[in-house]
Amino acid sequence: MPILKDMKLPSWKYFGDRSVSSWTSRILQASWYIVLVLFLALTAFLALGLFDITFGDPLTAEVAKAAMNETDPDWVELRKMPIAAKVLVFPYLAAITALLLMIVKKSRRMFMNFRNDIIFSRENAVIASGTSKLLIGFSVLTFNFTTLLVSLMLLMLCEIFKSGTALREEQDLTI
Repeated sequence: MPILKDMKLPSWKYFGDRSVSSWTSRILQASWYIVLVLFLALTAFLALGLFDITFGDPLTAEVAKAAMNETDPDWVELRKMPIAAKVLVFPYLAAITALLLMIVKKSRRMFMNFRNDIIFSRENAVIASGTSKLLIGFSVLTFNFTTLLVSLMLLMLCEIFKSGTALREEQDLTI
């Protein structure tokens, strides 16, 4: 047993510079741009496919042809819908994307605070509360029950941040 006693496990640093939260913050920053680019590409692809838009060049003709997937029954039904219904697809996608971008931005701000060793603060409680409310809206729009559960758990985490902030402030005043 002395071998196990002397063996050191790797210690993970969760908060501060060069930590898990620091890497997560960087990943969230990159993902914000990735979501934006994918939304713009998806919008262009849907516009070309739903409305049979071609500009006479081979590229848009190929994209429109690829978008006209006649083997997918959902796509065929979508293409048969009236123009007003097709137009409603774009605000729906824009609303989902806007919510997703706001969620990523708020999450990034929280992880930036974690990176700067700011864990129990009023700002983090406000960020967690705002992110939770955005997630509730996102889960309703996407009909995702799992996201709704996560957002409710995040609301509970918000209360933990509030309690931890109160304890930290009390401790700071004691010293």
